[in-house]
Amino acid sequence: MCRDAMPSSHIVPPPPDAKLIIDKMADYVARNGPEFEIVVRRRKDERFRFVEADHRYHAYYLHKKDAFLQVTRGFYWSGENWKKGI
Repeated sequence: MCRDAMPSSHIVPPPPDAKLIIDKMADYVARNGPEFEIVVRRRKDERFRFVEADHRYHAYYLHKKDAFLQVTRGFYWSGENWKKGI
């Protein structure tokens, strides 16, 4: 069962071109760790602005990252921090 990073009513689905970038980023961060997200954030590349909390697609990004983490590492977002799944 997938646990959303935020309630699904707060998730704004991105258009197909942005969805592809967001999904790839979420998968990469889930597999390789949050350090890459920090590097991307520091670059301030407009294509990756969704990593910022105030971006329209940030909730979607968190949701996808959570889903990938569940699959790749067995972790899920509890609403406060990452927890190991069963």
